[in-house]
Amino acid sequence: MPIVAALALLAGAARSVVLHGSVAIKPNQAPASVAVIMVEGRAENTGCAGGIVYSGRFVVSVRAPGVRQETDLNDLLHAETLSFPEHSYWYMWPIVFADFNHDGQPDFSIAPHFCGNNGQYSLLTIGPDGRVSTLRVVPDGLLGIADAAPSSGAIEVTTDGFRVGAYDNSRGSGVSRSYRWKGQQHAFVLVTATPVPSK
Repeated sequence: MPIVAALALLAGAARSVVLHGSVAIKPNQAPASVAVIMVEGRAENTGCAGGIVYSGRFVVSVRAPGVRQETDLNDLLHAETLSFPEHSYWYMWPIVFADFNHDGQPDFSIAPHFCGNNGQYSLLTIGPDGRVSTLRVVPDGLLGIADAAPSSGAIEVTTDGFRVGAYDNSRGSGVSRSYRWKGQQHAFVLVTATPVPSK
């Protein structure tokens, strides 16, 4: 990376894109561009292995034909400050989309910067108008998932919800949790948590 670009990065250049993806938000429409963007903050060498971490305020930007929406991610996650690591090869992380509750709208997970076995992920959904909102998870609100990415690809969609795996430090082994979508509660509810046998 050129020295000038590196200095701009460390100074916290405005509107730094940290995650990006494309997904259709309406039937028969071209995919929307979806990005998590730092709009205020700084970039510093404070990552788990000394990598760049962006800290500050972020928005989720959704751009499609006739749609230009920005949703305040800090407000959604009830956090004054959020942090996301820079990808070590591509700078931006991919956003992994799925339809967790089978309502036809794209959903994705997001976890602020963490070091360790499990990230604490929130579930978000994108409406046809481009607005982003949270999907509730009962009982904990967050999903512990054994993954290293800010948007997890380790969520297995099932016929009525999804399944995730995490590492339980207290047992020294993995645990699998299944969640079912409850339309009346407008939330995913924990159904089972079972230990994963070691190999």
